[in-house]
Amino acid sequence: MASISRAETLRTFFAKSEAAGSKAPQTLRPLMNYDASAANAGVDALFICMSVKDHCDRDSLVTFAPSIPVVADPAAKHAIDGWHHFDRVVEMRAFSDETGSSWRNTHPGYPLPSWLTVMRLPPASHLQHCIATLWSHKDDDGENEGKGDATQHDAIVYSPHGYDTAKPTLSNFANSTPRLRVLGMLHALKDSYAMGINLAPGVDNGLAMQRLLDARH
Repeated sequence: MASISRAETLRTFFAKSEAAGSKAPQTLRPLMNYDASAANAGVDALFICMSVKDHCDRDSLVTFAPSIPVVADPAAKHAIDGWHHFDRVVEMRAFSDETGSSWRNTHPGYPLPSWLTVMRLPPASHLQHCIATLWSHKDDDGENEGKGDATQHDAIVYSPHGYDTAKPTLSNFANSTPRLRVLGMLHALKDSYAMGINLAPGVDNGLAMQRLLDARH
């Protein structure tokens, strides 16, 4: 019920904004204690997973310096290219949904270094999707000792709207090569509904994903 209440509040806000025209704020920024000068501090890249407004908001993103590279899913890249704000926008590639696939094939290319990758997992629906950020580093904790690999490959998976665990994608990703370790997963805890539609499945879906990915956190 809490999610429905927040959704109703946002719908009411935007409805009033549209009705009032230019007299009302068109974004939530005027309602926040917003400091644009802090937007670029320590930001090396922007990863955009969806083209819908709450994931790819122009008013928010153009506060970042044009020199910051953007990696975005195809639809979001198309939208961001049209803003003519960022110097470099590259496409976030999709993981091949096949057994035995290598996640290395999804590296988006320059300007990301070879040890850092961000990718999409093929969407199960318009909303249900995942992105994974992977980085490779020296195996300092000795987890791969005796396995002939001195490099550790770690990942964090982000699924803002859950994922269909009946599909083989998650298992194929977890078992892709080179061997990777899913350190963490970001997923909603509560089911979120709007107009009777489940927009984000909660903890049950998250736990099912965690088991498939063997995510540590």
